Parts: sequence; structure tokens; C-alpha cells
Amino acid sequence: PIVGFELQYEIFKNNFVLGGINGAAIIDDIYTPFDKQSSLLLTGFKFEYGINTFIGPISAILHKSFESSGMMAYLNIGYWF
Repeated sequence: PIVGFELQYEIFKNNFVLGGINGAAIIDDIYTPFDKQSSLLLTGFKFEYGINTFIGPISAILHKSFESSGMMAYLNIGYWF
């Protein structure tokens, strides 16, 4: 199972800030989903700033997984194809 929650707010015209949290459970044995020996819980959060431009959306994302150390960054430019 995967679950997530995300909020988006337009701070200025075509300028957005976003925040979100995500979680997923990896289960090895369907008959014992809450057994710590056969399942793994993955969680994390992100902060994002985005702007809409004539070439498409541009966004910078900082995200963190609680299962790894340090924050990671991602830059997205233009539309996905």
C-alpha cells in the first residue's frame, strides 16, 4: 500500500509552493502484513517551489526519506513526455 498527502499554494501569479508527505509499506508475506520481520515501512517528505513559464513548469524540489541520511534535490524543467 502507498499513501501520500500534498498541499499546493499559489503565493504569486504562476508561483507555487508545495509540501507533501508519503509512505509505503513493502510486505513480503501477505498473511502477516504487520510483522516487522516480513514488512518494511518507507516514509518521507518534500518541499517544492514551482513557476509556470512559456517553456512549461520549472520546479526545484528538496526531499528527504527517513530511511536514508541527508536531503536530496531535484530540478524539473519543462513538460514531461
